[in-house]
Amino acid sequence: MPTPTAPNLLAEVRAEMGRKGFTAGRLAAASDINPATLSRRLAERSPLTVPELLRICDALGVSLETLAARAEAVSAA
Repeated sequence: MPTPTAPNLLAEVRAEMGRKGFTAGRLAAASDINPATLSRRLAERSPLTVPELLRICDALGVSLETLAARAEAVSAA
């Protein structure tokens, strides 16, 4: 079974942001991640850490498992 790649996982984060109506600024505030840091992460200019990803998932109200499954589905396609 394919595993989700980091770009696919970040794409799912961005898609969930769109579904929930989150801007990067709103997500930064809700996840307590510095806005500049979050911007770099979302643009794939620096790697997202697991703690950051967990805070993002919590802020978006979606589980990491859900995002990973969606990213895995994209990887398999």
